[in-house]
Amino acid sequence: MLKDYYIMYNPLTFNMMDLMDNSGISPIHMISYLTNLDGFALSCDNYVDYLEFDLKKHRQGMME
Repeated sequence: MLKDYYIMYNPLTFNMMDLMDNSGISPIHMISYLTNLDGFALSCDNYVDYLEFDLKKHRQGMME
C-alpha cells in the first residue's frame, strides 16, 4: 500500500538573527517572535491563530 508524502519546494526563510542577542531563546519565544502573538498563551483552543507568521520577517533568499 502506498503512503502519501509531500515535497515542499522553496520553503519560506525567516530572519531569526534578531533573536540571537537574547540568550534565553526557547521555541515559545520563536513562536511569539514570528507570529507577533504571546506564545505562552498558545493552546489547543487557539493554535489556528498561530499558523500565520509575520511576513515582514520573511527573507527573500539565504544571502541577504
